[in-house]
Amino acid sequence: MQELDLSNNQLSGEIPPVLGNLSNLQELSLNGNLLSGEIPAELSNLNSLQRLYLEENRLSGEIPSELEDLINLRYL
Repeated sequence: MQELDLSNNQLSGEIPPVLGNLSNLQELSLNGNLLSGEIPAELSNLNSLQRLYLEENRLSGEIPSELEDLINLRYL
């Protein structure tokens, strides 16, 4: 499994849209940080993504509708 786990690291600021370039990523864990702003629509480029963990942050706005295109996404 291709996984990027950055959880519980006190990361702050916005989620970098460039994470959408990690096309083989299956799991992205950003939970338990101080991330703010909106979820970038570029994450919809992660066609292999199965799990996206964003809880326990300071995110705002709505979940981008583009994430509906992630047919492998099982957990958000």
